[in-house]
Amino acid sequence: MGWGFRKSIKIAPGVRINLSKKGVSASLGTKGLTYNTRGRVTASIPGSGIRYTQNLNSRKSSGRQDPRLKGSTSIDPDGIVRLSKREQATRDFVDRLQSRLTDTLRQYFLSHGVYVAPEDIAEAATLGDHQDFLNSIAGDLEVTSRAIRLAIDIGSISLAEKEKAMRALYDIEKQCSEHAGDHEGLEAAANALNSAIAQWPNRPALLWPFIVCIVGWLIMSSGNLPLGGAFVAGAILFSFFKIQSFAQQKSQAKAEIDEADHHFSLRMATEITPKPTFVMPVDRTRAKAWTLGTIVALLVLTVLVQPHDTGKTQTASNTNSATMSENAATGKSTSKQVADSNRSVKSGENTKGASDLSWLKGKHPADVVKDARFRAAFYGISAADWKKIAERLYVSDKDGIQFKDGYYFAEGCMAHFCGSDIAAFSIDKATGRGTVVYKETTDYTTNKANAKGFGWPNAPLEGSPIVAWLTSNGMNVSNDQPKAAAATPTQKTSFDCSKKRSYAEKLICQDPELAQHDRELADELAKAKLAVNDQTALKAHARQAWNYRETACQDRECLIRWYVDEKIALREFQ
Repeated sequence: MGWGFRKSIKIAPGVRINLSKKGVSASLGTKGLTYNTRGRVTASIPGSGIRYTQNLNSRKSSGRQDPRLKGSTSIDPDGIVRLSKREQATRDFVDRLQSRLTDTLRQYFLSHGVYVAPEDIAEAATLGDHQDFLNSIAGDLEVTSRAIRLAIDIGSISLAEKEKAMRALYDIEKQCSEHAGDHEGLEAAANALNSAIAQWPNRPALLWPFIVCIVGWLIMSSGNLPLGGAFVAGAILFSFFKIQSFAQQKSQAKAEIDEADHHFSLRMATEITPKPTFVMPVDRTRAKAWTLGTIVALLVLTVLVQPHDTGKTQTASNTNSATMSENAATGKSTSKQVADSNRSVKSGENTKGASDLSWLKGKHPADVVKDARFRAAFYGISAADWKKIAERLYVSDKDGIQFKDGYYFAEGCMAHFCGSDIAAFSIDKATGRGTVVYKETTDYTTNKANAKGFGWPNAPLEGSPIVAWLTSNGMNVSNDQPKAAAATPTQKTSFDCSKKRSYAEKLICQDPELAQHDRELADELAKAKLAVNDQTALKAHARQAWNYRETACQDRECLIRWYVDEKIALREFQ
């Protein structure tokens, strides 16, 4: 016996929900008469224990069954539980006998253009055009039926009965073959029609192109219109291609279904089992595409129509952001004042005017750092740098952004780190151009810090309040980008730093500790090569480890952990 489960829940008078391992059903009615949604009607006499059940869903398309096929084309559905070897052999014989008999009769009917499934053979046998033939094999059908009934009733069958049943089956197969009709290919036509229906194309997924459009819109909102526009345009073109391709596939699939249905109809004379049919699914692909396209268009429009700084230099070809450095540990400062910031473009300037920034006055810096109008006042700031700037403007003066000498100015600091991590900005009211500087502590033990600034090309800082702020905080500003060799000398490593390519290799070449780890790892690798027998396994491990470092490690801490782990791993090969 298998496990069982049943739970009945009353949800209204006369209405119950039944839960069982067969599924969910509902019962309607009162004591004495109930109807189950699975098609079962039960009538009873309350208190007597007498009841009558009728299943309305028993599958009988016409109710007609040929008595000559009774027992020949249906097998007892009872489970095969704990059968003896003899009983199992008898059941296998019955299965094979019924299968061959059903297939033989079905092929006979198919050859005469009668489309019938194996389970509908008994109904096909009632067709008047085939009665003479079926009467001619009635004796053989009776022999097979008697053998099947005997096997099912007593659980076994003698060898003599098996031989009789098989001889009767051979005669039926011979007679069906000799009396076959000329409707060839009906089954193949049905299979072709089913295959054509199953190959109806799936609707294209528009979610990922929509997500790419959103990413492009975010990039455009951050100020990079060309890159964001490329994302949006690429996603739109891809979606258009997929929709057009889907339309062509539908047209081709519909033509194949119609052709397969036509061939099937030509070969079919009588329909007992309903033929394969195709129902055109509802297609809302174009409606969804128009909806998502409208949303993307509105989002892009909000970026294109928002106020942008129009004072950009037309001939600027490089981002000349001013880079500042400071060593707060030694307290070094300079009295050198900034006379010219970002001198890289001195000709071809075309300033049409500045946006109205009067709304900034009195605002808290933390409330405007995410405003596109505010961000448009600055030039060449990456998302990572902008995040650091926003963190260092979180705490500021209660008066907020102030207007001083023609500039909008504010300074701030990071929460809990106001003594070390600070930032300030100034925006020229006349041009709408801004300069921003932030200071980042890299080592809180020694108070070592770096400062970084960003400004517009050909935008002098004389008179800007940020110059005094820089001086008061002991910062030295330089307009030119410092050379990497001068800022950080190249270290001795196991590879040629003049040919460094990846970001990880650049960090290693500039950091003494990482360079030492790299040399030590090279020594461990050389020892492993001498000690290991399986050089292929060692090479595969080294290649996998190197690929992980190049793709996963983008900072110094990750590289240090990688070197330590890899040295331990190489020692296992020794």
